[in-house]
Amino acid sequence: AVFTHVPPLKWSKVLRARWSAQAEALLTMMLQYDPKLRPNPMEAMATDFFTELRKNPPKVRIASEFFNFTDQEMSSCKPELMRKLMPEKRLPGAPF
Repeated sequence: AVFTHVPPLKWSKVLRARWSAQAEALLTMMLQYDPKLRPNPMEAMATDFFTELRKNPPKVRIASEFFNFTDQEMSSCKPELMRKLMPEKRLPGAPF
């Protein structure tokens, strides 16, 4: 099969003003052609797109579940990723 090279469009052109720069950056990372270059789920959640959620979790009943990762999820992360991913008050050993 012969494929014609189609130059990529910038997401800002496709999405216009509907998305933030953080959403655009996350989408760009997640839609990499090479799967090895894509972030894993924990890396994706540590991006700037989710910073506001980490800083100010919603005051709803399920908010405690937002950062309630399994042991397997936490062990798959490097310590610096966990520090970025979890709010300080939810880090292991920190008072809740």
